[in-house]
Amino acid sequence: MPRGYTSEFWLSHYEFAMGHKPKIDGDTSNANWTKKNIEKILNNEFPYGMTGTNGAIALIEYLKIYHPNRVQNVARLMLEYIDSIKSEEKPLITVQNYYESVTKV
Repeated sequence: MPRGYTSEFWLSHYEFAMGHKPKIDGDTSNANWTKKNIEKILNNEFPYGMTGTNGAIALIEYLKIYHPNRVQNVARLMLEYIDSIKSEEKPLITVQNYYESVTKV
């Protein structure tokens, strides 16, 4: 998906992919991929991708709504995931800082 999608867009996409709500716009691309990634995350496994800050914000919002008792554990899992894939070329500092802020709440 193109860069610049808002956290609101991602939350709507996650809710659609997981079967909670109908899709607001007509774009249903990547819904199966998204569902598999969220299922992996809920099973304490690393996803594939999902390194953007807006997606991270939406993931935590999604968890607060549908799995509130999982927020801290998932934020820690995602911190481990980000740490495992970051590099000098792609340091992922902003998303890492976001997940760190969630674990400090």
